[in-house]
Formats: sequence, C-alpha cells, structure tokens
Amino acid sequence: MPQGPPIAAAANAAADLQPHNSPASPAAAASDTDTAAADPAPSRKSPADRVALPSAWAAFDTMQLCYTVIPQARHYYRYGTFRDCARARRDFVFAMSLKGLSRAEAERRVVEREVEHYVKKVTERPSRDVWELRDAPPVGFPPTVDAARAALAAATAAAAAAAGAGGDSRG
Repeated sequence: MPQGPPIAAAANAAADLQPHNSPASPAAAASDTDTAAADPAPSRKSPADRVALPSAWAAFDTMQLCYTVIPQARHYYRYGTFRDCARARRDFVFAMSLKGLSRAEAERRVVEREVEHYVKKVTERPSRDVWELRDAPPVGFPPTVDAARAALAAATAAAAAAAGAGGDSRG
C-alpha cells in the first residue's frame, strides 16, 4: 500500500482526537517529565511510521462494484468473458480477517502480504519474457516523407477508383 501524505493526514487527524493531558501548573509539567524519563516505557511507532491497514468498507465497495451488472456487461462486451472478481473478494476477506487482531499483528500481516505480492509479481511475470530486445529499428521505420506521400497517393487513387466503379445509377 502506498504510504505518503494521506497516512500523515490521517495520523494528524487521529492525534487531534486524542485527549490532551496538559498539566495545570509548570511544577506538574516538570514532575510529568521526570516520571516519563524515569519510566523506560517501550517506544511506540510514530503515526507516520505505521502501516496503513486496508479498509474493510473500501474493499467491500470494490468487490461490490466488480460484481455489479454494468461493469460485468462492459467487460463481457470488450473481452468476451465475465470479469474475474476473485482478487477483490480476497482483498475483502483479508481486510475482514484483520479486524480481530492487534494493531501490531495486523500490520505484520499486511507487510507480509505486500512482500508476497511483490515477489510474486517480480518472479512470475517478468517483462523480459514478453519483449524481444532489438539491435536496430525495424526496416522502414520511421517512414520517410516520400514513402508517406506515396502511400497517401495510392490510398487516394484506390478510393477514387472504388467510387468511380460503383457508379451513380441516378439518371
């Protein structure tokens, strides 16, 4: 999942919702800092360092949109098959499976899933197998201006001959 300004904005919004525990006096503030320094609490990740957990609502909306009639009909028209919504369904099930877990465990699973997806993408479908490296451009590329004019003249002559051969039977 991309991490960037949206995560930071969400973290700032979440921080604004947290109750502010501001001490009433400077002496109380000093005692709070003394106890904080004396108590070696485990350091927490800053909100910007956290992994973005997938939203179950967003995953549900994506899955529902995949199964609706219009996108399915459009896919069938374009490609001759119905759209495969298995990935959207897996994403929704994964987002729902994170709901009962602690934040740390959910983040760990999200990172594992992203790493597995990346490894699968890189190893199973490399583009090197698709493209053939050329040493030189294809013959006749790019076309010269004279060749383009000759092709245009030939096409124009063919169109004129076809129009003349059809004839006009109105009399």
